[in-house]
Order: sequence, then C-alpha cells, then structure tokens
Amino acid sequence: MMTLRPCSAVLAISLLGLTACGDGRGTGGAGGAPRSNQIERYVIFLQSDYADTNPCGRQKFEAVWGPAGMQPLIQRIAERYAAVQDSSLTVDAQVFTLNANPGALASFTDLSPAWADGRQLRMPSSRDYAIEDITAELQTRHRGVLADAEQRNLQNVARGVLALVNGRSQFFGAGTRTVRVVFLSDMLHYNAGARDTDVERGRFNLADEYSRDLFAHAVSEGTLPPSMPLTDLGPDIRFEVYSVRVPRCTNEPWSGGTTPDFPEIYGAVDQIWYDVFTRLGADRVELGRTSVDGIVPVHVRR
Repeated sequence: MMTLRPCSAVLAISLLGLTACGDGRGTGGAGGAPRSNQIERYVIFLQSDYADTNPCGRQKFEAVWGPAGMQPLIQRIAERYAAVQDSSLTVDAQVFTLNANPGALASFTDLSPAWADGRQLRMPSSRDYAIEDITAELQTRHRGVLADAEQRNLQNVARGVLALVNGRSQFFGAGTRTVRVVFLSDMLHYNAGARDTDVERGRFNLADEYSRDLFAHAVSEGTLPPSMPLTDLGPDIRFEVYSVRVPRCTNEPWSGGTTPDFPEIYGAVDQIWYDVFTRLGADRVELGRTSVDGIVPVHVRR
C-alpha cells in the first residue's frame, strides 16, 4: 500500500444524467440552503466493468458492496454526518460508476430526506435513519449500470480523473475544507484491447506492459494521456485519495485469450496513479488498501 502526504487539490466529475449531485455548497437547512461554510465531501467511485449476473461479476459486486467496501463506508459517513450536526461542518457524499463513461449514481443529499433538510441521522431502527434506504437505492442504480453492456467491460480510470479535474468548480466552491476520493476498484485502467494502444486517441490497456510503459512515460512528462497537464490544483482544500482493491476473479476472461498476472501488474499500476495524484497536489494517497477502515474520521474537529 502506498501512502503520500505532500500538498492539496480540488476536483469534480462529469455526469451520466442519472441524477443531479448538488451545487458544491453543502446542504442542510430547510429548502436545501447552505448550513455552513465548512464542507467535508466524499467522492466515491465504484468498479463497474462486469455483469453481476455471472459468478465472477457477483464476486466483484459483493467485494464492492461488502464488509470491506460500501457497507461500512456508508455507515461511517452517515455517522460522521450525524456527529457534526452541532458543529460548523457539513458532510456530504457523491457516488459514481467507474466504467467506460464514468458517471453519477447519486449524492447522499438526493437520496435521504433527513440528510437533505439537516435532520440528524440516528442509529438503526429509527425511521429517520437513512443508511438502509441509501444503500438499497445505490445498489439498484449500480445494477442498472452493470446491465448496460456498452458501459461495462471497460474501466476508464483516466476519464474519471479527467472529469474530477475538469468539473472541480461544480463540486468544490468556496467553503470546502476537505475532499476525500475513494476508489473501490483495482485501478486497472483499460479502454482498449491489450494490443490496441493508441496514444493520440488516449486508448490504453494497463494490463499490457507496452501500453503501461507508454502511459507511465506520459505521466512522468507531466501529462495524463492523451493531453491533460498534471499540475497542482491549489493549496486551499485538503485532498485525499484512497483505493480499496476489488480482486479479479481466478482465470478471469481477458482480451487476447490469456489471463494477466494481476498481482504483479498492480504494483506498477498503483505507482502510475500515485504519480498522477502526486502531480495533482494530493495531501495523502493510499492505494491498494484491503478495507475502508480509517478513511472517515471518528472524532469531530471543532
């Protein structure tokens, strides 16, 4: 697992049109008015390059939504939200798919009436407690994306990062204090077949060594392929990036008919994304984690 603590940045994301994701100000009062000017935001990407109708896909879906992934992450973000109700801090989260065309599933504000109007979320069994509803709705929407054959079978991590940068002002306006980006993914970027690398068109498959070397070289030259400059996005917001590994299946089908040595590849892939987020000015980067433990703060900072 890699850990980084240098500078900072801001980010955002393009939408698939499934739902709106808020205006970047944080909501909490009646009518969605801003509740404070100290916003702590979570941006979550879900690996979505599979169909959950076969054993391999079901295994990945369970890894994304299981006890090391979304299940405790939603719980802890909701607990964080409830804990800061009397402080100057607003907490919100948005969830996105990470596939051929990374896009939005929902924001927690959209999914929970208690979240949207600032009522404190209480622990399970309370009718105001929104975790079960949030989880069920997100899973339904995620399965809808997985059912789209044109969207799955690709994982365009680079496009997700590009969208984070290009759309940053929509999500990270004045008052944002902290942004934590969480990838529930193995971070294996591939938007082309293993032998179909095209640098000018931004088509890479990081399971292939030649493609991986070209991608890494572009990053070392300060560019996210095909042409986005990698520069520090600003010192005013604390920016943290985490990835929790979603394991590939044993003998998982792959383009070219062979199964790559994924554990060996992951080290090189993690180094590439470590370099990308370093150049974007992240304060902390931890890649290849086995769980979401420690991502969401337990104590409230007044």
